[in-house]
Parts: sequence; C-alpha cells; structure tokens
Amino acid sequence: MGSTRHRSRIGVIVALVIGAAFVVPDLPVEASVTAVAGPTGLVAIEPCRLVDTRQVGGRLLDAGEILTVPVVNRCEVPTGSVAVAATVTVTAPIGPGYVSIGASGSPLGSTSTLNWSAASETRANGAIVPLGSNGWLDVFTSTSTHLIVDVSGYFVPVNSTREGRFVTLEPRRLLDTRNTSVAGLAPDTVQHVPLPAEIPTDTSAVFVNLTTTASPGFGYFTAYAAGAPRPSASVLNTDGVGQTRASGAIVPVNGAGFDVYSSTGGHLIVDTIGYFTGPSAPESADGLLVLATPTRMMDTRSDGRDQFWSDGSQALDTAAATGPATAVVANVTIAAPAGAGFLTAFPSETAKPEVSTLNVDRAGQTVANLAIVPSGNAGIYLHSSTGAQVVVDLVGWFTGPAVAPSASPYVLWNEKPPGPDCSFSPTGRAAVVDRIAQRVWLCEDGVAVTGWMPFTAGPINDAPAGEYRVFFKSDPWWGGGYTLRHFTAFTRGDQGGRVAFHRYVAMNECQVGTEEFRNVSHGCFRLRADDAAFVYSFLGYGDRVLILNNG
Repeated sequence: MGSTRHRSRIGVIVALVIGAAFVVPDLPVEASVTAVAGPTGLVAIEPCRLVDTRQVGGRLLDAGEILTVPVVNRCEVPTGSVAVAATVTVTAPIGPGYVSIGASGSPLGSTSTLNWSAASETRANGAIVPLGSNGWLDVFTSTSTHLIVDVSGYFVPVNSTREGRFVTLEPRRLLDTRNTSVAGLAPDTVQHVPLPAEIPTDTSAVFVNLTTTASPGFGYFTAYAAGAPRPSASVLNTDGVGQTRASGAIVPVNGAGFDVYSSTGGHLIVDTIGYFTGPSAPESADGLLVLATPTRMMDTRSDGRDQFWSDGSQALDTAAATGPATAVVANVTIAAPAGAGFLTAFPSETAKPEVSTLNVDRAGQTVANLAIVPSGNAGIYLHSSTGAQVVVDLVGWFTGPAVAPSASPYVLWNEKPPGPDCSFSPTGRAAVVDRIAQRVWLCEDGVAVTGWMPFTAGPINDAPAGEYRVFFKSDPWWGGGYTLRHFTAFTRGDQGGRVAFHRYVAMNECQVGTEEFRNVSHGCFRLRADDAAFVYSFLGYGDRVLILNNG
C-alpha cells in the first residue's frame, strides 16, 4: 500500500471508527475467489464497542500502523467464532486515506474497507471480517487518525442450522422520513422501525442500508433491537451540515423490529434486502456465509471497462467466481463521481429496485459501503445515478439458490451522454432542458459545466419547447400544498402559475427522472435535492433556460 507498517495492540474495550478518502491503488481484477473457511451462521448480539482510540490514551494512530484488536471472549463473542459483523469508523484524520481490516496474522491484502476524502472527516462503514486463529483482528490505516470498531454479531461454523441463516427479500424501503417530515428526525430522538409482515417475528437480525441526508451537523446514528437499552455504539456518522451518508449494517432485532437513535437529527432512509433466521426456521444448509479472501472483482479505473456514465448500469458476473449463491457480500466503492448521486446493486436479470446501496454528496468524493446483494443467475447488476468510477471487492457469499429472473428485467445501458449545444448562450449562465430524456444541463459562457441531472416535469403545455429566462427565486416557496425548496422559476403555466426547477416532492428521490414517474409533476421540474440546490445557486435572474423538445 505504499506505507511502512508497524503494529500496536489494544487489549481494552473500544470501538472502531474509520474513514478513507481515496481507494487503495489499482489492483488486478480476479476471476475467482478463495474461501477462507467453511459455511458459518450468524449469532446476533447487542452492539458493543471493541475499541476506541480516543479513549485509550487519546493517541492518534500513526499512518501505516496496524492496530491489533482482541475480539474473542469480549462483547459476548465466544471461543470458536470465526468472523464478526462490525462497524468501522474513523474520526479526526489528518488527511485523506483508507482503512483495511482483516484476520490477525494474515496479510491484509490491498483492498480497502473504508475511505475518506479530507482531513477531519468522520466516516463509518460496515464490515464482515474473519478472525485470526487467536480470535483477533488487524486494522491498517493509511493516514494518522482515530479508529473505532463496534460489533453486532459473530459467525460460527455450521453445516446446517435453523438460526442465523440469511434469507433474501426483494429489496425494499422500510422508512423514508422525507415523505413524512420537512426536517426529519429531531435531535436526541429514537425512530422505531417495525419489521415488514414477511419477516418472521423471531428473526435474529436484518441487514439494512441506513442513509441520512440534509444532516443538521456533526452527529451519529445507533441501531439496535426495539426497546432494548441504547448501546454505546454507532452505525452511521456525519460531520457537517447538508451531508448525505450511508452505511450498511447487520442490526439485531426482535418481534417489534428495531430502533434507530439520532444524536443530531436529520432525515433517515432505511432499506433492507434480507434477514437472518430465528429458531422457528426450518433446518437448512441455505443462507450460510462463506467468507473469502477479499478479491477485487471490478475496477472501472483499470480493468478495461468503461466508467459508469450518468444513469448507467453494468453487469458483474460474481456467480462465475462464487458458484451458486443466494447473495454476495462486497465492499462497493464510488470514486471520482461527477456530482452528487447514488449507486444501486441488485440481482442480475431482475427489475431495478427503488433503493440505494451507497451515496455521494459532491463531486470528486471516494466513498465505500458494505453491501449484501442478492445474486441472480449471472451475478449482480450495478446502476449509478451519476457518472463515476466503481470498485467492487468481494468478501464472501451466502449459500443457496440464485434469485430467479424477473418477467420484465432491467435493461442494462451505459452510454456516454452527448454534451448539449450551449451556443445559444455564448456569455453568462444558462440551462438546457431535454424533456424527452428528462435531463437538464447547466452552461456557462457557451460551454456545458455539468453532467446530466434528471428531472420529473409537469404537463408539456405548462412549459413547451422554447427559450425562457429566470424571473423569480425563493427558498423556500409554497405551492400546491407543498413547501418547495430551491424554487427557481423561469416561466408561467397556462393557468398563470410559476413554473420552476425545485426539489422533488410527493415522491422518492430515486424516482426522479424515471419513466414510471414521467410528467407526474403539477407543472414544475422536480430535481434531486442536491441538484435543485445547485441549480438554485447557479442560475440568477435573467439567465436563459432553453427547452429543446416536448417529450
């Protein structure tokens, strides 16, 4: 990894906090993976902090240091455990960097677990990590930082079992506070998340992707079984205002579901793709975790693939590497995104679900997230809402049959979009709207300065093809019974109402620009949250808006 490594050991209870700003240097992409152990089942436990370097003498870890963390016989993890479900966090790093975590005494390899892009970030990511023969973990950090590691479960060898097997569901959204509240959660509150009807009440844990957006400031989220005492652990962190952050995690549950505590508030989105069985499940060898040596399966920077273009998608044949599997476990990373956006991973030959796997909130970030992705016969598909490089490191898989193809599977598409003709506005700032493609670009001095931004528009007769000028701006504005954020008006509809770009309402962000939601707006052009804010800040009074067509 280009750094001299040295070891330190901490033998007291702490939690791991990790962040990384750039992906580990380019590596060869492999066609096969090597299992490091036989099948295992999960035992969920109350989230517990293993290490927190802020509390152990308060010393920042050195760049290149390997921290050895004893695990077995701490935090309810017994002898005989071969892996743990963990959350790794970094805070107060002195610069951009990455963290790798693995079994103590084994080479850590060159893949990363967590990435951060700047000094002083606080970042968290989930991980499923094998333990060394001594029951310990090794954690490498490329940059001097504080580290935290929390655990929420352990894996034990089994050939078949009732409890602790992973069962995939059709990916779904369990909660989105953007649909129920303008501001989201209040500070220092607990949000209850019930289990959907198809998850048995004696389920031991669920795998969720927790996302927060429009963060009020520095804070954290903790997920734990409903009604249980709140543990001293976290699964998701923010360190500033207006951020969008996501973290994959295995969360223990009970019949009432689970609770999420928010220290600072903000919006919370919860997606799930499966659960771990309880004692009422039938005995089976399906759904058992097989851990592998972390293996790079995709790296669009260097493996000959094209990058992901805006709203582009590509296939990754993980099935060829793992054999039959009901789901794969991977660390998925976005690098050098063109702007804010999200990535969704889902089973091959199925419909794309309206959930996200990871998020970026500005151009140029490097962000990693733990993903458990149900696997189709040909592996998985990945879709990115923004142009970006994508890296996928496979760390294991769950045994069992692949997800069956859908009657109407998602059609892969990844083409470099043509740049718009901005010559109509040789000086100043402007917007170009393609209603057929449901995309808008921004121009400055006759040159496109952004990539595609998707929108959902209203009726064509409210804003037909033609040239307009911005004449009104307000944040917020009120219209049609909604509070409209970042309202940038450029014409009036046939009933006299202002037609504007503004943040989406009455829908989920991932539905913006989709065919299913074409022209559902009452008249305006609904944008994703970050895009609406950028358009509002970019366009001024009198700036041109050109609508190319009447799609």
